[in-house]
Amino acid sequence: MSGGRRYKYIVLLVLCFLTWGVVYAQRVALVLSGGGAKGLAHIGVIQALEEHNIPIDYVAGTSMGAIVGGMYASGFSVEEMKEHFHSKEFSSWLTGEIEEKYQFYYKKEDPDSEWINVKFDMDSVLTFSFVPTNIIAPYQMDFAFLQHFSQPGAACLYDFDKLMVPFRCVASDIENNRAYICRSGDLGSAIRASMSFPFYFKPVTINGKVMMDGGMYNNFPVDIVLEDFHPDVVIGSAVAGNYKKPSNDDMVSMLRTIFMTHTDYVIEDSLGVLLEPDVKFLELLDFSRIDEIIDSGYVATKRKIGAIKERIAREVTPAEVSLKRSIFKSHFPPLLFQNINPIGLKPRQASYVSLLLKQEADVLTLSQLKPNYFRLIADDKISSVYPRCRFNPGSGYFDIFLDVVPAKDLTVSIGGNIASSAATQAFLGVRYKHLNNYSWTFSGNFYMGSFYNSIALKARLEYPTDLPFFADFEGVINSWDYFSTSRYFVGDKSPSFLVRKDNNLRFSFGVPVSSNSKMALDLVLSDLTDSYYHTNAFTRRDTSDATVFSNFSLGLFVQKNTLNRKNMATEGESYLASLRYISGLEGYTPGSTSLYSKPFYDQHRLVQLHLKYRRYFEPFKSITTGVYGEALFSSRRLFSNYMASKIEAPGFSPLPQSDLLFIPEYRGYNWLGMGVVGIVKIWSFFELRSDLFTFIPYREIIEVEDQLPAMSSPFHSQYLGGALSLIFNNSFVPVNLSVSYYPKTEESLQFLVNIGYLIFNKSSHF
Repeated sequence: MSGGRRYKYIVLLVLCFLTWGVVYAQRVALVLSGGGAKGLAHIGVIQALEEHNIPIDYVAGTSMGAIVGGMYASGFSVEEMKEHFHSKEFSSWLTGEIEEKYQFYYKKEDPDSEWINVKFDMDSVLTFSFVPTNIIAPYQMDFAFLQHFSQPGAACLYDFDKLMVPFRCVASDIENNRAYICRSGDLGSAIRASMSFPFYFKPVTINGKVMMDGGMYNNFPVDIVLEDFHPDVVIGSAVAGNYKKPSNDDMVSMLRTIFMTHTDYVIEDSLGVLLEPDVKFLELLDFSRIDEIIDSGYVATKRKIGAIKERIAREVTPAEVSLKRSIFKSHFPPLLFQNINPIGLKPRQASYVSLLLKQEADVLTLSQLKPNYFRLIADDKISSVYPRCRFNPGSGYFDIFLDVVPAKDLTVSIGGNIASSAATQAFLGVRYKHLNNYSWTFSGNFYMGSFYNSIALKARLEYPTDLPFFADFEGVINSWDYFSTSRYFVGDKSPSFLVRKDNNLRFSFGVPVSSNSKMALDLVLSDLTDSYYHTNAFTRRDTSDATVFSNFSLGLFVQKNTLNRKNMATEGESYLASLRYISGLEGYTPGSTSLYSKPFYDQHRLVQLHLKYRRYFEPFKSITTGVYGEALFSSRRLFSNYMASKIEAPGFSPLPQSDLLFIPEYRGYNWLGMGVVGIVKIWSFFELRSDLFTFIPYREIIEVEDQLPAMSSPFHSQYLGGALSLIFNNSFVPVNLSVSYYPKTEESLQFLVNIGYLIFNKSSHF
């Protein structure tokens, strides 16, 4: 061979070698770090890579990187991911709030003044739960993972190498103190485990092991893609960093150091390219700037697209990616469910759960399954539910497996109210739950204070038939001590202007009307005893008048409540429509301030219709408005004297603090009350709230000669009022500083500092 030909062969061989190296080095892995909200920048990274025809042959991620990477590997396009993270569904992941139509109001207990509770198991009283495992309820998120990842998981035969793009994510096996690499199994559970940040989201179980956020051990799994996929080029998107040195004055920094090991957010030049989107301005769960976060990833990738293309000559067009996505999705089986299997329960408990889920058809769609799932979550006899599903090739449908954990038997609650007035009170509650093929709840509570004292005992039976029903048996002893303003808890026994006692026994039977409303019949036996003076000028030697109204009533009511708080709500809607027949005997015993000396008795029979409505709107992001109205129509007759007539007249309470006051002008037999509210979120947990309200009695109860009552002419008076409140609302207990104004009343201006909840046990008729 001549020298010239030999030279040509050598050059050709070198070119072939170089070309082979360029063509071969095309297998590209994308690694996505954890980082909470910052991880949305990964979407912008993927968008820029696709626009510039950069192939993504493998993807791995941790925490939020696992969510974005898992969605991409499952066939989500960039636009579909953007749409999802802007959706209300994703917002519910962050808040844990369940959609209004799935709240199942008929299963909720009556609100009380609880601040905190401790839960016990009766078989081991020393086994109790005090510190919650999660701040955010996971149920919306868990169902969404089932919805979005069941079909991709079935299409890849539960082998993550067979997804549209081979995928890995990292979770933390806290039992064995090591990283756990998810390569197969339930796709939704793998991703859910990877993003279960300690204390924020409840851990999940995989293969019998409790799993938490993968960032605890490996927040940037470059080593995993190198070990599992052997790519030639690695593109890494790092949006997280290691936490600063802990401070002995900062518990959060110490906990972060305990839970999160050091991660090297680097990619050697010989391996690939590191992208670092500028997201330092964000907190872990600040999802308020989604577009800005995504754009940061897009910009960071565009800046390094030249360096990326220098390493990767192979191109994959968006059209090719779209075709690949369509082919993968064509293998999705229909999202239809056949068998629902509760796991972790005793046989009779499983029977109750199966009835509660009420599988009405042999095959369920997602929209049919969802209300059943949330009906189970709403049951207070159930502590937690985690859904998984598996495709059954034999039937062609998915089978659902629900990991159900029964609630602990015994709950002890403490709480109450601390106020600048005499309304300070302590609260203690106890609740025992028994779950069999039906459920019983036995509860009791005790309020103690200078203004309000009460004891209540209640038993509730629930049976999940085709039309579920509940039956309540309740006994309550109530006592309100008005105008005892010189005492802040218990102590001084100076006589009060008015002491009202309401002792009642109640039996109720009801059914749900919809997921967030109920209808019930109740029978109430009660004794209303009022001790009062006809004037404020009385001494310790004076004796009070006493009016006793012993009665029974039969009522029918429909009620809805989706309000987001027990007091001072900012979202939701509530209404009450109650029709009641009341029959009873009035007994009057005069005291030393009465003009009369003989007892008096009278029979009363009446019908009463009570209507109540409240709703909130959010016209702007930080501004909420609301409306409320209340009306009473009754055939009630006057009692023996003016004071007794006013006391027995139901009152309008536009504000929670209104219940602390006896305002004669805001009471009557037929009236209309209504108001508007404006709420401005001024900073973090702080809200400024204003109320304007009016009370319009049809015929006002007035005092004529000799302490006798009479009815005024129609629409004789109208009362306007308002209130301004600064509220610090947090997850533990609210704090309220308020000033209220009730014109034309004896004490028109009222100031109150209140910590806790102004909530009382049920009264007899109202």
